Amino acid sequence: MKSTLFIIGGLLVIALAAFLDSPSSNRDNTIVYDRNEEQTIGVDAEQVENSASTYFEFRLEEMNEVDDYIVETYQEYEVHEDAAGNVIVRIPTSKYNYLKYQKE
Repeated sequence: MKSTLFIIGGLLVIALAAFLDSPSSNRDNTIVYDRNEEQTIGVDAEQVENSASTYFEFRLEEMNEVDDYIVETYQEYEVHEDAAGNVIVRIPTSKYNYLKYQKE
């Protein structure tokens, strides 16, 4: 009887873990809006190939007041640097993050 309860309990734990790990149960609280504007940037392939390091950063694009909240919009950029740490090129990506906080 105890082994049957352990098996049923184990199956329930596995089923619960599978349900919580499914894509339909993952809810992201971040609000991201795609802008319809097409942004292109002319980047010389030689500049990108000569970069010593590449990283991504978010930069503040704008701040708006909505009701009693302040909304900050950040855009992601792909940054290429040379060996001396100088920025060669900063390429905007299509990713945005929004921070919303209440005014004091």
